[in-house]
Amino acid sequence: MLVSAARAHVSKGQPLQALHFTDMVLARQPADAGALRVRLAALRQLLDASGRENFSEAAWLESEMRRAEEAIPG
Repeated sequence: MLVSAARAHVSKGQPLQALHFTDMVLARQPADAGALRVRLAALRQLLDASGRENFSEAAWLESEMRRAEEAIPG
């Protein structure tokens, strides 16, 4: 249910709201592949929207994306 809500926020272009939902899921189930994939999509949206103008922000988003990718099982 929470992953579906997060996915809906990503599809509406609301990545921050999506991250709130994925954080709740991942706090209880750190290897939840669905939540990790939605988290990755939300982080990509944030990075794309940032225009990479802020180096620190872009570096943090890229780091979080790598962590999500590495945590996706299989």
